[in-house]
Amino acid sequence: MPNNTLLKYALALVILASALQTEGQQTVIKGTAPSFKKAQLQLCTIDDYINGHELVLDSAVVDDKGNFGFKTTINQTIYSYIKQGDLLYDLYIEPTKNLDITIPDTIGFAKDSVLKPIVFIQPSALNADITQFDADYNDFLIANYKAILRRTAKPQTKVFIKAQQDKYAAITNSYFNQYLFYRLGSLELLAGTKSRKEVLGFYVKDKPILYNNTAYMGLFNELFEENLKVFRSTGAGDALTSAINDRIDYAKAMGIMQRDSTLTNDTLRELALLKGLGEMYYEPNAVQYSVLEMLRHIATNGLTAYNKGVAKNAVAQLEKLRTGTPAPAFTLKDIVSGKMVSLADFKGKYIYLSFWDEGNPRSVQEIDLIRELDKKYGRKIAFVSICTSVNETRTLSIYQPE
Repeated sequence: MPNNTLLKYALALVILASALQTEGQQTVIKGTAPSFKKAQLQLCTIDDYINGHELVLDSAVVDDKGNFGFKTTINQTIYSYIKQGDLLYDLYIEPTKNLDITIPDTIGFAKDSVLKPIVFIQPSALNADITQFDADYNDFLIANYKAILRRTAKPQTKVFIKAQQDKYAAITNSYFNQYLFYRLGSLELLAGTKSRKEVLGFYVKDKPILYNNTAYMGLFNELFEENLKVFRSTGAGDALTSAINDRIDYAKAMGIMQRDSTLTNDTLRELALLKGLGEMYYEPNAVQYSVLEMLRHIATNGLTAYNKGVAKNAVAQLEKLRTGTPAPAFTLKDIVSGKMVSLADFKGKYIYLSFWDEGNPRSVQEIDLIRELDKKYGRKIAFVSICTSVNETRTLSIYQPE
């Protein structure tokens, strides 16, 4: 076979392999769910961690014997969850690695208020390792929470981080290693063992943006929460407000943001701008029309498909939740009474509706503020806080002060 023919043949194989990788590979999930016979289940993921946008990958109806199955095509490992009503069961899916699972019986769930995790009939190392690490991580937070808030838990935090690094040193799964790395980064930021600048330099600078890794995006959201607002209050960034509000000038805005030394490349800079625009929209002095127009520009001309999707989702979400529109309906469990609560239950009343994440100390501290407000205004206002955490305790959804 002539050399040029061999070259063309090899090139064709490379192109074919690349196409197959781009298209993704099918993963099959089969299982049993004895508590959900004849009910519909959905296999979902988060395809935009800035706005928390949910994507349904597949759906299935559980048969009379409690059996169900999902099929999904993915080209990389992703976090997903099986949803039935407001119940969510965490699941990490890897390309071509089929899963055989059981969703535990929900008997006793109303009393315990904690979902039992998925049981894997055939072991899944990734799911087992993440579940174990998360349990150790949460136990550490619970045991040291007050000291962490006071920033006096730095020695304990360093010991815990080293122990986790040693415990999982032999694991070669890249998704888990990234998950571990960035979750420990979040802990360093929370406990203050590294400053924000140090965390950015160690965990983010010159590293790829892992859009689909929950731990990376969790750390990103923590690092850049209100970052654009703070930057706009500095001499380096004070012209940014005008570039957005008055000029709707994307190029000008990105140019000004280059002065922020923590934003080391255009793609990261644009993602930080997207997060900041979503926060800026609700500021008293924001021109909401201008913010939406800037987001629409990025939705069409963004640097990556992910950034375009984030911008598109932000526009849809902000328009849906703009001032004067009804709040989205919900029916969730009250962690105080154990009863199901819906928005319709508060018809005719003033409502203070807030959202919190059990992993975010600032939002957890807001619960204490709400307790004080409830003591003062509880007869006139209904205070409702919704937990948005994405884990098995997400069912502890509503907090109403007694």
